[in-house]
Amino acid sequence: MMHENGNGSSEEKPAIRPAILADEWTLFYYSSCIRKILVGLTGSAYGAILVGPPGPAIETILYPSVDFIEHPEIKIRLFASKNRQLLFEKLLHNKPTLIHGFWPGDMKLLSFLSEKLEIPAVVTFFEPPRKRHLFSISKSAILAASSEPIYQSILSAAGKFKPRTICVPLGTFVEESQCCFDNLNQTTSIVVCEDLKNAHEYEPLLDAVRHLLAEGFEFSLALMGQGPAERAIRKQINNLGLTYVVALVPPLHPVRPIFRGMDIFIHLKDRRRCNLALMEAMSVGLAVAGCADSTTGLMQNEKTALLFDAMEEMSIYACLKQLLSKHELARTLAQNARQHLQTHYSVSQMVDGYIETYTTALKTQPPGQE
Repeated sequence: MMHENGNGSSEEKPAIRPAILADEWTLFYYSSCIRKILVGLTGSAYGAILVGPPGPAIETILYPSVDFIEHPEIKIRLFASKNRQLLFEKLLHNKPTLIHGFWPGDMKLLSFLSEKLEIPAVVTFFEPPRKRHLFSISKSAILAASSEPIYQSILSAAGKFKPRTICVPLGTFVEESQCCFDNLNQTTSIVVCEDLKNAHEYEPLLDAVRHLLAEGFEFSLALMGQGPAERAIRKQINNLGLTYVVALVPPLHPVRPIFRGMDIFIHLKDRRRCNLALMEAMSVGLAVAGCADSTTGLMQNEKTALLFDAMEEMSIYACLKQLLSKHELARTLAQNARQHLQTHYSVSQMVDGYIETYTTALKTQPPGQE
């Protein structure tokens, strides 16, 4: 998007150079999204600064032309104020034109930097916020909803935010071929990516797995995650005699290479936030089954996925039995999902959406001059 320069005689690109604030939570769940934004900005000849904690998560998304600023620099909470000042000084030197943060990250830090540097702010939402949360954000910030349901939730919580709320759906790269049952000579593999917080959430699934095995179906199930319920879930697996079929594995990043060797993805829980693992599974062509996804709307029953009641053993059993016994149905669902992503959730659409959002933010009055 172009705008007139001060002389009004020619057009030029706006000075887009965001400082992107990525905390550990955002990096854990949405690092691939941040990398796509960075790559897209570079491809559009814009600069960017990535701010966050050093480590493997940052290393997987850093792009050669992107500047990196470590934060917090001093790993002691008592030095929070000092860290904030150090970051401000580094950003002052690097000259970003706007600040981009992710809810529910450090909104106080975002507002502080926006006001001190006198540059606009953009906040991305991967989950529906509550009304009180919206009023804790800088009143000049532009809000970027990652899906239509999140966009509508912001308007429902506070309609006054509509003029500065933009919907920028998540984007992904869709594989040219799909993985679902592409090799009938190998054992069918099923994967679940969820936090292991409540053991009872896995009981219906494991009981359904036991019944499917008793009927002669052959497959393996990977529960990818970590959490306080890991020991209890292992005990369930042992008690049901499923140790030779079900494996608990830690979260792996990036997940896309792992999914390429799978057949079925199970969306076990509606997290009420954007599930990138679900999107990645669909993008490589896995057949998807699970509970409805109310945040992104990717799962359309019998079109892009099969829906089941995650707390009902027989519902899960019937759904998985269809996919395991009707490979063409599974492949059709996977193909429909890939086509849906190509049409509505491309990376180019997401990058264009953020460039438009940044341009809108830069046209707003600087926070320090309101």
